[in-house]
Amino acid sequence: MSSSFVAVFGKVRTKLALLLALARGVELLILDEPTSGLDPAVADEVLQAIVRHVADAETSVFFSSHQLAEVEQVADRVAIVDAGRTVVAGTLDDLRERFRRIQIVFDDGAPDHTFRAAGVERVHRSGRVLTVISSAGAEGVLDEARSLGASSTDVSGVTLKDIFLETVRTEH
Repeated sequence: MSSSFVAVFGKVRTKLALLLALARGVELLILDEPTSGLDPAVADEVLQAIVRHVADAETSVFFSSHQLAEVEQVADRVAIVDAGRTVVAGTLDDLRERFRRIQIVFDDGAPDHTFRAAGVERVHRSGRVLTVISSAGAEGVLDEARSLGASSTDVSGVTLKDIFLETVRTEH
């Protein structure tokens, strides 16, 4: 059996399994890494089929995946699990709204400051810049930055990958 035949067979098998599951009219569909081993075009087809089905039927999908870009593409609600415990959960829109990256620039070196603002997940110092990841918006961190004499601040959103990395990363 040639390797190209095996690859094609794998794509067909994945699509067939998904079609069979969707055709049964189930209320809950559990998918574990449904695009694993698929090329990007076929993975996109599978994801779009799932989205179309959920939009047309009253089906909930529990989608377990390490492919965070795919999760962002299809999920309404997200839970990040680390070592068997849920560390972050909520709607994707809510998580995108809550989590912020705040860059704080100082005229001199960045101070050695422990932020007291709620939701501070990580602080990184580099020269004159403090970068703070917050899970509770930016206002509390910005208030502290002003009191420290910051010369400028910049607030930006983060991706689901950033949220994952900042909430499961352990210090070494």
